[in-house]
Amino acid sequence: MPSNRAFLDPDIVQPTKYVVPPTRVAKELPPEPWQLPKFEPFIIDDYNAHGEPILPPNTNTNDPMALFNLFYTDIMDKLVEWTNAHADEQQSPDDEDEPPTRRGWLSTFREEL
Repeated sequence: MPSNRAFLDPDIVQPTKYVVPPTRVAKELPPEPWQLPKFEPFIIDDYNAHGEPILPPNTNTNDPMALFNLFYTDIMDKLVEWTNAHADEQQSPDDEDEPPTRRGWLSTFREEL
């Protein structure tokens, strides 16, 4: 490597190329910030300690499927409905003269998903 590598790079500005004049004036300081309003914290009456889930009384917390079903039971019904509706739509041929090329669809149900 050459020792004068910086001199070979045309993108580097040499320190002697631009001289800052001694009469340069610094920018003005920014204005002082205004007074912040008095802070009043929001009081929560029904505060629960962090890390304590609020579950129905008879929920087995050691059973992952029981916890899963707390959230996804209603959603699973919607997924079944949407899946079957989409399959029915895809099964009907666009052209009545053309024979269907897809396999028959058996409706799905929540337990299957």
